[in-house]
Amino acid sequence: MGNVVEVSNGAELMAAMNNASGGDTIKLQPGDYDVVSLRDYNFDSPVTITSADPDNPAHLENLYIRNSSNITVEKLAIHSEDGPLSSWGEHLAYVGESSNIVLNDNKFGNDSPTAKADGFIGLSVSNSTGVDVTGNEFSNLGNGAAFSYSQDLNISDNYVHDIRSDGFHFTSVQRVDVTGNTIKDFYPAAGDSADYIQFVGLNGVPANTDIVIRDNSLLQGDGEAVKAIFMNTNSADPFENVLIENNVIYQSGYHGISVYNAEGLEITQNTIISPPGTVDEVRILVNNASDAVIEDNITNLLSISGDDVLISGNGADVMMGGEGSDLFKFTDENDSGIGAGNRDTITDFDANGVDHISFEGLVSGSFDFIGDEVFFEDSSNAQARFDDSTKILSVDLDGDQVVDMEIELIGVSISDLDNTDFLI
Repeated sequence: MGNVVEVSNGAELMAAMNNASGGDTIKLQPGDYDVVSLRDYNFDSPVTITSADPDNPAHLENLYIRNSSNITVEKLAIHSEDGPLSSWGEHLAYVGESSNIVLNDNKFGNDSPTAKADGFIGLSVSNSTGVDVTGNEFSNLGNGAAFSYSQDLNISDNYVHDIRSDGFHFTSVQRVDVTGNTIKDFYPAAGDSADYIQFVGLNGVPANTDIVIRDNSLLQGDGEAVKAIFMNTNSADPFENVLIENNVIYQSGYHGISVYNAEGLEITQNTIISPPGTVDEVRILVNNASDAVIEDNITNLLSISGDDVLISGNGADVMMGGEGSDLFKFTDENDSGIGAGNRDTITDFDANGVDHISFEGLVSGSFDFIGDEVFFEDSSNAQARFDDSTKILSVDLDGDQVVDMEIELIGVSISDLDNTDFLI
């Protein structure tokens, strides 16, 4: 176990850092430490900078960590007590060209009522690897935190609120885990494009890859609706290996989970709903995805384009495959119910050999599409019939002449359907 050193001002802090060894802890007495700049501090194990009294945390005007490794910063208050340094705003904390940096249980944010408009950014991480941002609070800021050209990022259990534009913004990052964060109460200015969590790809830089977004709560709260999980890149540099799982999104805006251009995408077990009376309800929107799995989500609308796999979840889903060959896969009898408000709807099923509906694992025996005939009484096989006037596909999964599932196929004619449209 390392040494413990207590300091009471910025000069003493820098002297302690100059004499520190891996495993040491530097405790900051309550007070103002102005701007703390740590450059070229590299240790073989973590050196921890923390408040001596977490109930009265030491205050830093700014924190800069550059070309350093194995530094942990925790239980500090990092906020500016004056205007921003530049017309675009100011980074309260910056980590650049560094590795194995931990920022835990700090408070990033200003008390000024104009702080959001002034464009303060709580934290910026660039060209770094192995950065943990955990258990922090980001509030009253233009943007919560931004991450670029970095790898092995753990962004978890943070509380982000009262933000003007972006909560977490990512550009050209790899191996990223965004887990267990609560993000709410955004107040964008006119012309802002605000997001709770945003990933962006740029031409000529490494693609965003190996991303996990899991167990986050993204809530409109008292603020305005913004884009919840928004991922946009060009088709030449798609997102790769993305898992979006078990997030809760509750807002009136329609961008729930939006992904543009991805290879290897799984969106599963998310709850994405809008308040009662919302006109343009929140949804899952995927544009140009390959090797995509969307399953067991609670949402009002799925809108997907590309050569995709669309998997229905329990409840009444509205699914739009968009361009490309789509597989609408039903894996449970309860994936689509019976009657208006219970059955699933596919808005653009292409029955000309392009799209398919799968009941694989659900049917007994073989399967027959019987047109508009009544179910065969002597059949021991699964069967489906289509009502051309209502556009309802009725499915008997076990051959007992009882409808087990209904699916509405908007725009489809009975003459377009045959056995080749169904997979078992």
